[in-house]
Amino acid sequence: MPKKPAASKQQGNPHIYLFYGEEFLIKERIEELFTDIMPSEYRSANLIVVDGANLDPADLAVQIFTPSLFGGPRVVHVEQTTLFAGGADLNKLLEKSLTQYRAGDRKGCMRTFGQALGIMGVNKNASQAEILDELGADKLNHGDDDIVKALIGEWQAGVKATAAAQGEAAMAALIERDMPEDAWLIFSATSLDKRKRLFKLLEKHGRAVECAAKPERFGNKLERAFIAERGAKVLERHGKRMSPSALEEIYKRAGSGIRELNSELEKLALYAGRETTITPEHVKALFTDAHDAAFYELSNSLRTRDLTKILPALHENIRTAAHPLMTLGLLASEIRKLITARELLTGGFKEIWRRNMAYKEFVAALSGLKANNPDLFQGRKNKVLAMKDYPLYLLLTAAQGFRMTELCGILENILNADIRLKSSKVGTKAPHAILERVIMDICSVKDTAQRT
Repeated sequence: MPKKPAASKQQGNPHIYLFYGEEFLIKERIEELFTDIMPSEYRSANLIVVDGANLDPADLAVQIFTPSLFGGPRVVHVEQTTLFAGGADLNKLLEKSLTQYRAGDRKGCMRTFGQALGIMGVNKNASQAEILDELGADKLNHGDDDIVKALIGEWQAGVKATAAAQGEAAMAALIERDMPEDAWLIFSATSLDKRKRLFKLLEKHGRAVECAAKPERFGNKLERAFIAERGAKVLERHGKRMSPSALEEIYKRAGSGIRELNSELEKLALYAGRETTITPEHVKALFTDAHDAAFYELSNSLRTRDLTKILPALHENIRTAAHPLMTLGLLASEIRKLITARELLTGGFKEIWRRNMAYKEFVAALSGLKANNPDLFQGRKNKVLAMKDYPLYLLLTAAQGFRMTELCGILENILNADIRLKSSKVGTKAPHAILERVIMDICSVKDTAQRT
């Protein structure tokens, strides 16, 4: 007989669940639930996984209410559904699909893109122009519109869309029905809108479980308490524990990725061998420092001058850098790159660059420039010209949002901050205040008007 699922504070049908939040934690919680309600010998025949991006409520009902030929508990898992997502999740899904596309994950990209179109209720007969209009193509980053057009074409060629409004009404009726005693309906979703009627209906008739880890208030990393809990859980499976000093070392090195943290903890357990206690030496020898990404996050957010992004990135960088001067040096390096890029826009690249040009168009123009002006790229002493095409395109795109006078003024402020860090009491006692002032100066000169 299957075990009774763990008790929940929330009332509702214990045969209907929605797990939402971080994908890695969702999979872990669902696996734990599977173990509770379904003996392993039933899984191959009685565990049914349904693609949430292409969900047919009628087919789902058949799966739930048709008894198994072999008896035993049955679980229907609707994986990565968009039923509970709102319009605010559309941009997140679209950005995720573009990231997956650039990383070469075409299967994941098309799945995420299909979820975005599912939120919109797009049908297969919609034209490319109509879909682009719904997605807000005018708000896409430079170069992304070409990728999105390609994804739409691929989706139209091979993906069957569902009518969202009809699907939600049918799903609401299904959630309100009594489940068979031997059947469980489980939804998983990485994004949702708690204001949606369907979500509130599921909360009333089932159980919604959030799977998330709170980040630190400042900085791009996980809370210490979560790292301690996760570390104890993973290491206990291997018969090991970690010393308080090892936990501190892990906390210093861990970033914001739960999957990456889990992987590093598993590696530690194997690396320790017969030793039962993980020590700081084990961590220093093996645990990958995730904060190299913090330097990229700071330099990348600097280009947008978005204070809500750049301040957390700054705090994380200050925390992980060996000295505040390293963080200031990173800011100076990025501004120098932007100055060089701005010079290129009015110099060597003036004939090929135009505002809002697509990435493919830039690549073609750059190829022609290299062929016609080989001296410009000779030796590549200029580090900006030594960059690969896509990072160079992003840098030039960012540089067009700054005036040269602004960049020179920012660099002068950084020089003054360098002097204050080295010679003032504030630099000794509160260096973060000086660095925050630099960031405030950078963001205060932001002008949303288009610049040439």
